[in-house]
Amino acid sequence: MATQNDALSDFIWKPQLDDPSSITRDLTNTERMFVVLNRDLYGQNCPFIGASISIQNTSQSEQTPTFNSAELRKRAVEAFCQTRWRYPTVAARVSEHSKAVYSIDGENDVKTWAERSVTAVVTDGGWLALREQLSRDVSMPSSNGDYCVVYLIVKPEDGADGNLTNFDILMHMHHVFTDGSGIRSILNEFISRLANPLPSDEIHWGEEVSRLLPPSTLLVNPEQMILDTTSKDAGSDASTDFFLKPQADIGLPLYKPEIGSPGPSNKGTKLVSHTFEPEFLPALLAIGRTHGVKLAAMLHAALLQAVYKITDTIPGPDDIFGSRSAIDLRNGWMPLPYGEKRQYVNSAIVIQPIEVPCHLFSQRNGFWEAAEFIAKLWNGARKRKGMVATIELEAAAFLEAKKKQRHVAVLVLEYDVLTFTAFLYP
Repeated sequence: MATQNDALSDFIWKPQLDDPSSITRDLTNTERMFVVLNRDLYGQNCPFIGASISIQNTSQSEQTPTFNSAELRKRAVEAFCQTRWRYPTVAARVSEHSKAVYSIDGENDVKTWAERSVTAVVTDGGWLALREQLSRDVSMPSSNGDYCVVYLIVKPEDGADGNLTNFDILMHMHHVFTDGSGIRSILNEFISRLANPLPSDEIHWGEEVSRLLPPSTLLVNPEQMILDTTSKDAGSDASTDFFLKPQADIGLPLYKPEIGSPGPSNKGTKLVSHTFEPEFLPALLAIGRTHGVKLAAMLHAALLQAVYKITDTIPGPDDIFGSRSAIDLRNGWMPLPYGEKRQYVNSAIVIQPIEVPCHLFSQRNGFWEAAEFIAKLWNGARKRKGMVATIELEAAAFLEAKKKQRHVAVLVLEYDVLTFTAFLYP
């Protein structure tokens, strides 16, 4: 008789029987859902992260050493190899939409992988401008089949004299293998290795597979894997309907619905960036504290308020905004050491339903009323059990529905409910 441990063993990395140079594991339902969402939304489900770097000479010599674009890329390739040594998940890939695969490569093959995954770009605008462009033109995996890539961005005037003092970095990775917290740790490791490479004798390729961790489903506290049958969400098809609606009206970003629905000729996240003054965020956090809410609740309320203002449908007194927000399982739902953000960089989120009465936004202080309402929902979620079991069940329903060729929707406009995705991390 099969046991639960037998079923979970499929999610543990193990050698492929027909190819000992590769190891593989099954994807969870949630991971498979991310694969399908990214495929059907043409790249609209993968995180970016960037940084601006300043090069400073720490040498005691009076003569500043030359550091040009060629040297930068050489160092970056080495740093990405060493990032793979620490976090081998950056070199994992998906096979048959249902399995994660990692190739056990030698030093030369690892370098070949890094050389094709690190791209140098000479352009104005830094990583923010490149992110906007790539979000429209590029999807994951890359054309080479890679699930994590790095861009080095150098301004034309900085690279012209052959001595770099500033450059930007942009990392793009598939959501099936990481999330917002994970990609931040991966980027930090890459920057650390760029500044301080590891000694070559510390790296023994093949041994890094010991750091290929299983999905978060196997690492959360046990009560999160027991389905809470008392919850109103347990066993419902609400989450499936949230993603699957026929003839849905899709527009990204929310305030530019004319962009149209996802398609091969209309792919990407359609990101639009705005850089605030340095003093804006501290001021926003300060006023949020006076209302007892954190940044994520304010951002979520702001998104809902934007939808409230742009929709032509006037919500009734009983209508709600239905949305979803991602909760980071590292924040108390995974035991140490996996709860440490630098220890576990794989995707470790559950998607929490957020339902807010529309009438709050018709009030004078509607924004803060909504933010406080959302904050209370998140506080309640911290006490919930079975969240991982619930999202796995909902993801399974989503995947089953996809087999029936139903359409995927991100923004669904209805008469009595307006629903959209907002993957924010409280």
